[in-house]
Amino acid sequence: MATEVADGAVHLELEGPLRAGLAVALPRLRGPALPGIPDAEHGFVAVDAFGRVEGAPGVFAVGDMTTRVMRQGGLAAQQAEAAASALAAETGADVTPVPYAPVLRGMLLTGAEPLYLRRDTTTPRGSRDGL
Repeated sequence: MATEVADGAVHLELEGPLRAGLAVALPRLRGPALPGIPDAEHGFVAVDAFGRVEGAPGVFAVGDMTTRVMRQGGLAAQQAEAAASALAAETGADVTPVPYAPVLRGMLLTGAEPLYLRRDTTTPRGSRDGL
């Protein structure tokens, strides 16, 4: 955690000073903290791989209100798909629930042909195929 910006450096709580030409401060994220829904930390809701809210049987949550680290519309849609498959199976539909397995996609505008980027949980870090 950053403790201050001074003398051309961001001072980090554990690591000490980090030289920086520019520092941007962002507010801490806070979730909606809905009445009756258990929140894990700072108002966000803890869910399992199918979107089931921990500590609230029969309740599902997806997207930015959950404790998932990455927040992006495509990932929220993937969470919703996992939750829908679990909910359908729990209500008697003949489907096999598929857990959330995030795949982050992006498009890099290069000035010529765009470069399409993809990163999932199996892509090795530093891979040219991943983000």
